[in-house]
Amino acid sequence: MASSRSGAARVALVLGIVAAVAMPASADDGARAVDASVSGWGAASAYLRPSKDEPLANVGLRGAFVVDGYAFDAIGFRLAAEGYGNLAGLCDGADWSSSYPDPLSLVATGNDRLVAALDLKEAWFDFAVGTLDARIGKQVIAWGLADGNNPTDTVNARHVGTRLVSTLDEQKMGSIAANLVYNLPGNLGTVQGIFMPVSVPNDMASMAMTIVEGPMTIVIKDDESPALALSNIEGGLRTLLYAGNLSFSASWLCYLDRYPDYTQSGSFPSITLSPFHGRVNQFGADAAWLLGGYDLRTEWSLSLTEDADGSDPLVKNPSLSGVVQGSRSFLDGTVTASLAWAPRLVFSHEAASPGGTDVADMMAEYNGQAYAFEQAGSVRLAGKFLGETLQPEALFLASLEARDWLATFSTTYNVADGVNLKGGLGFYGSFRAADDPEREWGLFSNSRTIDNDYLYVELRLSY
Repeated sequence: MASSRSGAARVALVLGIVAAVAMPASADDGARAVDASVSGWGAASAYLRPSKDEPLANVGLRGAFVVDGYAFDAIGFRLAAEGYGNLAGLCDGADWSSSYPDPLSLVATGNDRLVAALDLKEAWFDFAVGTLDARIGKQVIAWGLADGNNPTDTVNARHVGTRLVSTLDEQKMGSIAANLVYNLPGNLGTVQGIFMPVSVPNDMASMAMTIVEGPMTIVIKDDESPALALSNIEGGLRTLLYAGNLSFSASWLCYLDRYPDYTQSGSFPSITLSPFHGRVNQFGADAAWLLGGYDLRTEWSLSLTEDADGSDPLVKNPSLSGVVQGSRSFLDGTVTASLAWAPRLVFSHEAASPGGTDVADMMAEYNGQAYAFEQAGSVRLAGKFLGETLQPEALFLASLEARDWLATFSTTYNVADGVNLKGGLGFYGSFRAADDPEREWGLFSNSRTIDNDYLYVELRLSY
């Protein structure tokens, strides 16, 4: 655990940077050297999980403070600080600890439902030299053209199960990077290169646990961020081309897996699994095509891991993942329907036994590669009514091999300019019998998610 002095210093640094840039500076001749604008949002929300012993999962505040601007008419910049607080466990016993999910961030945790977080999500400056655009600093980078399900969009880590948020964009964490974009002549497209000196893993709930299966005891250690070292540097290249209504790109990204793999020490009956983040070389291709009122998109990712021949059950195998999406608006643009198909092929796959007790069986559940071939289908309906004041949305997603599903429903109502009220429901389910051990192989049906049906309400103020 870091000292309280170190935690206070990080908070002071985040607030100090934002405050310093938010104050306009003046040049000697009276013209402003820095021209900045301030925006942001705040949200009060409550999340309920009715099937839990403690149904109130979250009640608290979230928000962001964003400063955008230019310095000396040549350098653009952005600073975006985000805060998150969950006070649902305020009346429970607290044992405070601190952690740092990514650079320039601080999370203080009292218990499972008492959390306070502050992070500098973005802190970058950019400039142009001829046809070359450069952006340096902590930033959020889009990598791919698909909408929602993006197999290649692994540049930024995410908050996974540690924050209750209503939008996917809020789950992304900033990464320190040098982001260079060369603009091809004639608006033909771009060539992009990124360099990331610090690897940031997903911010996940603790996986540390002891499992006793008959005569065997397995100890799983908690995850740690990769060390700052030359061997952990990340980077990639991406070429994006435009041809009328068609856009397509190809990419390569070399990074440390945002989810951990494991090494094993000890032997039967006492085994210890220690996490590490293996090197992944990801090759991607995607395209977006506007055709006769249809928005067609596809994205594919070939991920080559450190276990090329699939011989190590503790390390994820190489895989090919893709998504094919199509959407169209109806009724004068008030209703949009979207369909998607997402297959995934795991190479050198070796079947495990559902409900088995050896390490290979366990990892089939935890590494998301229980099936050699998995495919998911989804349908989404979204509406904009009353002059876009009322915006309902419904999504149903089902995995065909795991035979489990997720259904979500939400409605946003624009109360006034900058004031939105939102509510939603989420349901996890399975087409398998309750005693089927293969339920544990499903993303939506395993024991960690199946009872997490939720409902929430949120009031958001934007300025």
